[in-house]
Amino acid sequence: MSKVEFSNREKNLYKKLLKCYECKQYRNGIKISKQILDVFPNHGETISIKGLCLYGIGKKEQGEKCVKEGLRYSINSDLCWRVYGLIHRYNRRYSESLKCYRNAIKMDAVNLTVLRDSAAIEIHLREFDNFRETRQKLLLQSSTKTACWVGYSLGYYFCGDYKNALCVFDSFNEDNTDYKSLELCEKGNIVLYCVKLYMLNQEYQNALNYIYKSKDTILDHIQIWKVMVEILQKLNRFEDCLQVYSCLLNANPHCMGFIKGFIDISKIVHETKNSVEVLCELSSKYPSSVAIQKMLILASDGENLKMIIRKMVYDAAKRSQFSLVEFLSFMYKDSYKMQMLHTVLNEICKTIENNYILSPYDNVEETVYPKTFELCIYYYMACNDLKLKNYDLALSFTSKCRQHTPNFVEVIELEVIIHHQAHDNKKALELAKFCQSLDYADRFLNQLYQKSLLLNNEIEDALLTMHAFSRDNSNPIVQLADMQCLWFITMQCEAEYRRGRLDHSLKYCHQIFNIFVNIINDQIDFHSYCLVKYFINAYIDFIHYEDTAMQHYSFKRASELAVKIYLEIYDGSENFLICKMKKIKIDDSILTKTFKSCKRNKPIVDIYDKPTEILEPNQYFSTKTPLIDCLPFLKNLILNFPDDLHTNYLAYKVYKRIGNLQEIFKYLKNCIQIDENHYYTHECIYDVLTTISNNLNQTEIDALPQFLQNINIIQLVDNWRDKNKNSIFHQYIYSKCDKNVEKFEENLYIILKDMVDNKSKPNCSDYVHIYKEIQSQSSLNLKENVMLHFKNTLHKIFPLLKL
Repeated sequence: MSKVEFSNREKNLYKKLLKCYECKQYRNGIKISKQILDVFPNHGETISIKGLCLYGIGKKEQGEKCVKEGLRYSINSDLCWRVYGLIHRYNRRYSESLKCYRNAIKMDAVNLTVLRDSAAIEIHLREFDNFRETRQKLLLQSSTKTACWVGYSLGYYFCGDYKNALCVFDSFNEDNTDYKSLELCEKGNIVLYCVKLYMLNQEYQNALNYIYKSKDTILDHIQIWKVMVEILQKLNRFEDCLQVYSCLLNANPHCMGFIKGFIDISKIVHETKNSVEVLCELSSKYPSSVAIQKMLILASDGENLKMIIRKMVYDAAKRSQFSLVEFLSFMYKDSYKMQMLHTVLNEICKTIENNYILSPYDNVEETVYPKTFELCIYYYMACNDLKLKNYDLALSFTSKCRQHTPNFVEVIELEVIIHHQAHDNKKALELAKFCQSLDYADRFLNQLYQKSLLLNNEIEDALLTMHAFSRDNSNPIVQLADMQCLWFITMQCEAEYRRGRLDHSLKYCHQIFNIFVNIINDQIDFHSYCLVKYFINAYIDFIHYEDTAMQHYSFKRASELAVKIYLEIYDGSENFLICKMKKIKIDDSILTKTFKSCKRNKPIVDIYDKPTEILEPNQYFSTKTPLIDCLPFLKNLILNFPDDLHTNYLAYKVYKRIGNLQEIFKYLKNCIQIDENHYYTHECIYDVLTTISNNLNQTEIDALPQFLQNINIIQLVDNWRDKNKNSIFHQYIYSKCDKNVEKFEENLYIILKDMVDNKSKPNCSDYVHIYKEIQSQSSLNLKENVMLHFKNTLHKIFPLLKL
């Protein structure tokens, strides 16, 4: 506190000021603060609270200025430091906020509110050791509060010290008044957490005893049964374990995990039984469980498997269950089961063409069957051929469906997907538009239409469609960002890139990056809430989930695209010359600062504590530091996808341009370890051997990794060509490397001939990508007749393809 003695009037005004702030009566608070400051103009606490009130009414800059001024007048005031910490917290400058809270704790070590706020930020920043120490201080100040004991135990848990985490609860007295006043569900959560600690310390018998002792306080029976089966297995009490699994299956017979566990334990208890027998018993007991049917298919083979599939198809078609093939998608991972499903569907289809169906239960020919049965079978056949990439056959079956029921939405939707996968996006768009016209108010059909528009790069029309569902006629782009609609922004970002508007694409990449940063930063208040409400186990799971939030596919796609665009900006910018190794002109202090921020334990806040500023598209494109701008994306990719080949390939390309030899060899080695025969890896090796090594002195050449020394590069590329002669990707990359266009043309003819002769199974997307890449690649000029032959062959193999 500043050394100012208030009169009774000012004391009362100061109390009113604090109350106004707590009740969010900010304007009244500002008036009262002015009355105090008229008498005591240098009173730091009053100036700081006035700053908070100004911040509350939207005058953020003025409010922050007042808070700093108040701190200047009362540098030793814990309240001023706490207020300054709050301002940093509102602005998501959590590291700075934590420093302010720690200064406040130095002034007032027993302030529980400051300690709780400090602990919340420490767990958010994953400073687990500091979090444990802060929770210890809270416990010492308030040892009767159950939340303080739980928080202190969690501090040890997150540090990996499970033994001491359990010892905290050994010291906890369950007879205290605060614990007795808790709701039954809150006590149950604490019990489950203690059981988890016993298991982590491998004290399984103690865990079981504790469950029996506290059984009446646990309301989540399924969760405690799941824990019990794990404990009983560890204690080799398999018969008891089987009984608990029976309880779990009675509660939820559709859970694959419960079924697998029951089968494994049954085979131990009843040694003569096999998986199929156990599953048949379960199937008769729980006939509605599709999970048991799925397990039965996985365990069966031969005629038994065929009969199970026939019954499933027959029953699903009679119920008009159009999602059957999607449910059976796991069968396509096994060629034998995939072929069996294909055979069964063909057999049923043939009987329908002869105007009867054969019942799988009694082999009786049924001439009277539901009208939708035929529609379902044709739909299943279309879905099956789509999975097998037989697009012509799939469309022939959808035509039969349309003849049966002309405007059946599911069939039209399937046709849209078929045309998209066959790279006939214009036809897919026509069908999606017709599908939308059947019901303009249907959100799903509008979403299908929007996706088709974006795949055709018609972004403006897609936004107009989205505008129909926006509130108050607001800007749909702003609303999409507010709602964190990742699928639309990701597809919009990729569509802008295909249109060649790299600046707009880069803007949306930053928008997606910010969405994920906001998702993480918005959880700061959740940390305190979970401890107050004792959602301990869910909170621990949430912390682990939060650490993997940036592993979402949208973040990966946007980050990879952003790095790619920044590399294109760097390579094509007039601001940069093609720099030789160790002569690259980048501000080292900026790079060093960026790298130092990447030394924390977890990936969630490694680069930024707050989102990047969303700029106008042209501002991204006019950057003079593209390599530095791409580092936030790249670093988070590396942290969240360390074993992904494409991530390491992009890292290699970035650090090659930066000129960091150590990082170059690190990511090259990673590529080799992940897949030494991949064309990305070969491209990096060739690049190192030809480009980089030519710019090194003898000392640096001697320091090269062993696997890069004494290699004949010409012979190496020839060996690669022979080894991967059937891969168009490999052949294309090798030709880009050594500029041997004639060799690529020769190999391309061989690959295309093999495709026509069905000696190799082609992937439409791969060949379309290569064709478009060659078209846009000025360094690899193929003869006109070669490109025409390539195009005609692709049309021959993929008739629906539009190039």
